[in-house]
Amino acid sequence: MLHKSLQNFLPDKKLVRPIEFLIKMTLVYAAWRMFKFFAENYENFLWGGWEWVKNADGNAIAWGTAQLLMAFGYNLTFYHRLITVDGSAGIYVGDLCLGIAPMVIFTGFILAYGNNTKNKYWFIPFGLLLIFIINVVRMTALVLVQVNYSHAMFKLAHDWVYVVITYGLIFALVIWWMEKLSDKKSV
Repeated sequence: MLHKSLQNFLPDKKLVRPIEFLIKMTLVYAAWRMFKFFAENYENFLWGGWEWVKNADGNAIAWGTAQLLMAFGYNLTFYHRLITVDGSAGIYVGDLCLGIAPMVIFTGFILAYGNNTKNKYWFIPFGLLLIFIINVVRMTALVLVQVNYSHAMFKLAHDWVYVVITYGLIFALVIWWMEKLSDKKSV
């Protein structure tokens, strides 16, 4: 419907898809921000379901991180979202470290761009799983930086290095989608 409306409205047909995409992404972002506003400002949002989702995601990230660290031979304790390697202050997987916003934006991008619905059915779960794995590896690396380096190095890694790497990998996923899968026929 949006596509046909833009075709009728825009004199230059080359602008239809880019403008359609921008409108869809704006709507996805606005919906996410509205959802987030209600989730953060109303207790028991979605009857407590939103807190459950955040805690389940945070616990899964902490569990995956703990498993990797134990595989590397580190002695640690973890409880829900808190991971403490012996001799360190520990790391808490906070709400902003869950990767939910990048997952929502990634999903919205894939839904908004391209016409290959069959590839969307497998690429979205695949991308979400990769984003989750990236987040587990990121948290593992942050714990290792905390254990082995100064607080200043931890702050640099947390605030810049791993954020750039994480979003860079998500960007690579999106580019892969745009160039290889978005409009191609499924085999």
